[in-house]
Amino acid sequence: MSDTPPNMKKLPHLSEDLIWKIMVKADPKTVGQCRTLSKGWNFRLCTNLFVKANYKENKDRSKSVIVGIGYPPGDYNSIWFVRAYLHSGRQVQFNVPMDANQYGLYSVIGSENGIICIKISLGGLNSRLLVWNPVSDKRRYVTDEASKHSAHAVSLYAFGFLEDEIEYRIVHVYKRAFRQRNMSWSLYTSFEREWTHSGNDIITVMECRDGSGSANDAVRTDFLISRLKYMESRREHLVQRTWQEHVNVKTITMHSDGLYMV
Repeated sequence: MSDTPPNMKKLPHLSEDLIWKIMVKADPKTVGQCRTLSKGWNFRLCTNLFVKANYKENKDRSKSVIVGIGYPPGDYNSIWFVRAYLHSGRQVQFNVPMDANQYGLYSVIGSENGIICIKISLGGLNSRLLVWNPVSDKRRYVTDEASKHSAHAVSLYAFGFLEDEIEYRIVHVYKRAFRQRNMSWSLYTSFEREWTHSGNDIITVMECRDGSGSANDAVRTDFLISRLKYMESRREHLVQRTWQEHVNVKTITMHSDGLYMV
């Protein structure tokens, strides 16, 4: 080996504006790694303007479907997730970042701007909401409003961001009592970090029950999600699985990686 040190060449100076344009087009995982280089890099890549611009550049590149699968409704504490990428069809196990005991359950409420909102129950009424970014692994826990109402009554959640903003909201729609037809609502905002309750009923629900159903003796379940390519007049399979047992699809959620704060 030669003892002569290699020639050192100065890299050309890159302006702040050029660096910003390059990083905006980088995938969220790469940007997250660059944030750890220094405080200066972290500051540049954490601004609301950058995060929104980076998401717009990447939202169509990393689209995936998160499918929650479990045993029939009588067994609520069994659910697992499969993630399928739309462009490649690659399937991976999607793990929620929190262990639940044998009585626990997960339910994906929604996903937007790279953030996923999940309802987690560790058994009984001991439940809460998890707002989670899988890329940065940042998490925030929110109280579960459903635990304050009748456990057997209707209880629905929705999650989303305000248009072109970094603030998200969680809406909880519920029945105050099982026999009521009217539904009430409460709202959680990431800015105030608390629930706001409404005294007014907003929805009237008409219900119909049919008790003439018969037992399902099938022991095999085929599951398929396809994407229709309209211009090419063909379908493309994204997820295809077969279980030699009776399982149900419980949630289907579209997701794109992003760097929004929770």
